[in-house]
Amino acid sequence: IRTVQAKQLQATADVIKASADIQSAKSQVKVVAAALSRVKTLMAYAKIESPFSGIITKRMIDHGTFVRPAGSNSGAVPLFEITRVDKVRVKTSVPSVKANRVALGQKALLHTIGGLPGISVAGSITRSSGALEKGTRMLPIEVHFTNPAKDTETGEDVWLRPGLFGTLKIAVQSWSEENQLPVVPVSAVATDADGDNYVMLVTENSTYKKQPVDIAFNDAVKIGISRGLNVGQTVVTSDVESLKDGQTVSSAE
Repeated sequence: IRTVQAKQLQATADVIKASADIQSAKSQVKVVAAALSRVKTLMAYAKIESPFSGIITKRMIDHGTFVRPAGSNSGAVPLFEITRVDKVRVKTSVPSVKANRVALGQKALLHTIGGLPGISVAGSITRSSGALEKGTRMLPIEVHFTNPAKDTETGEDVWLRPGLFGTLKIAVQSWSEENQLPVVPVSAVATDADGDNYVMLVTENSTYKKQPVDIAFNDAVKIGISRGLNVGQTVVTSDVESLKDGQTVSSAE
């Protein structure tokens, strides 16, 4: 009985030892996995991948150059300059007096491109900062084109190379001749105390008539009227708010 009991104790001790060995082996696996991860991380520093596809347009290092890690006051410099060519971003700025005339999605035409005579490509405003720059008081906008672009005249493929200059024309409004809107200067439209827009018509009886209108577009220079005014009617184009409904038009006016 004592011999059997001793063997049982020995077997229990062996099980405990085996369990401890298993835990130790698992810990060793974790240590080795951590070491492997560290080596992989170090090896990753030996390979620098481009964040996007493109071509190397500038090389700042030569073979054998000591590459410093990026950091403050480390003297590190970029290795390469990579330019994306499958998409071209056209940047320009709109003067402050015309900033309200542009919006995202408006049609744009890039033409008079240096090195590409007679070529024009169509696009639309893709991005706008929404705020004027403090120094220039101009509104930065961007129009993105996918290479190869299409020539608006011939439909042929055109490669826009980064660094080219051209002229960007933006369409601020358009309408068909069949559905032509009456267009008046901005100064011809006033706002009453209730916040409603109106114009002052000149009637056949040589009197002023206050006419409520709805605005179709306002490009800060001209206003298109969608309701309340017909093409050919005569309106006052200045000092509208100083006039009263029913007032007689003087000969001087």
